[in-house]
Amino acid sequence: MRKLCIAVLLLSLLSCGRRDQGELAARVARESYNYLLKGKTEAFVDATYREHPIPSSYRDQLILAAEMFLEQQDSLHQGISKISVIRGELQPDSIHANAYLLFHYGNGNAEQVVVPMVKNDGKWYLK
Repeated sequence: MRKLCIAVLLLSLLSCGRRDQGELAARVARESYNYLLKGKTEAFVDATYREHPIPSSYRDQLILAAEMFLEQQDSLHQGISKISVIRGELQPDSIHANAYLLFHYGNGNAEQVVVPMVKNDGKWYLK
């Protein structure tokens, strides 16, 4: 009986660690999108994982695209008023996760968004 209790405890601890990493990835995704809400589009773009450095002209285009995304949300939904974490799911390889976020819009509507995440050098990034 004691061995069974220890085995159950170990399994639950392992699953908690996986869940914690998934939740951490989801919180990082939310904070990255909060950069957009605060007008920090450069920080949002820099929160995206890239295997290799990108030219500054391409980075500028990504920043412009993020600003256009915000303008689109303003015109369609009266902007994004808040972002909530629904949950995070760590993938079996432990370096990928899906962050499930809820975008709350200014017009009172909400939408669930799935954000792929990747872990590199111990940090979570938007994929």
